[in-house]
Amino acid sequence: MDNKLSVIIPVYNGEKFLERCLASLINQKYTNIEILCINDGSSDESAEIIRKFALADNRVVLIEQENCGVSAARNNGINAANGDYVTFCDQDDYVDENIYIEMISSIEKEQSDMAICGIEVIDELEEKSFIRNLDGIDDKFDLLNEGMLIACVWNKIFKKSIINKFNLSFLTGFQIAEDLEFAFKYLVCCSDKISFINKPFYKYIQHGTNAICNPEKRISVYYCMKSMFDFVKLNVKDKEKLQIYNDILNKLFRIHAVDCAFCELPRKNRFKTAKQVDEIVSAINLDIKTRRYYEKNFLNFSKSLRFKIYFLSQFLLYRFYRFYGILGDKR
Repeated sequence: MDNKLSVIIPVYNGEKFLERCLASLINQKYTNIEILCINDGSSDESAEIIRKFALADNRVVLIEQENCGVSAARNNGINAANGDYVTFCDQDDYVDENIYIEMISSIEKEQSDMAICGIEVIDELEEKSFIRNLDGIDDKFDLLNEGMLIACVWNKIFKKSIINKFNLSFLTGFQIAEDLEFAFKYLVCCSDKISFINKPFYKYIQHGTNAICNPEKRISVYYCMKSMFDFVKLNVKDKEKLQIYNDILNKLFRIHAVDCAFCELPRKNRFKTAKQVDEIVSAINLDIKTRRYYEKNFLNFSKSLRFKIYFLSQFLLYRFYRFYGILGDKR
């Protein structure tokens, strides 16, 4: 196993967690790695901590950028990566010492295009954890249909050659679902050969709040879902596969854009945001079942009377166009 692995860590004001994260990476049993720390304009001691580790271990590399967000940091890491394989780690998480040696061993033994492992979710505030393993997930389409494990990149290893061939990158400017968008695009582009390591090697730390809890950021989900629909339409030419991926996307939309993102629209500018969401969704080729699910839930979750009147008018107009054949049937 001589192939190099590039581990990309976006860093922003992570001084409380970085030492644990970096220590878990430099102590990996798989030693042919580079650890690319993309400092996203931190104002704390993050850069100094990285420099300290880099002096002790030349596999640790500090890359500075102005504050542009996690997606831009990951994209810069991909561009700088010299590895045959690429993976990601968040600054506040850490990994088991066997994670990369077992995942790369599986990729090379099985000649697969991706490896994925289980996750241990650790709530440090409440001092409890639970395991999310890969039980019941046996192939690429099981993974795509699972809905949640696909929505992260840090428990996966990707081939740099596939990322380069299809010019894959993270959608910038968003803080929710950008992992899902990248992982989905990669799975569309790669073969059906995926290695599954049913062990919770990745230690995901929960701090009680995250981006999905922020109503102001939930609109990101809709932009990312639209990007995924557009990517499939542009890149999948086989009609049978196109139908399979569209069915999967409609399921993911119901999970991530409706069930997860509809919890509460932002109280500030609620009408403006709800209207913006509806305009994005109108441009997505949803099937009938998903569109009805969206319509029903969007009305229920939107508390603004002004918005309900607006959305009901749009809903009735949509039905009118459908009845008179102005819009095609999207089933």
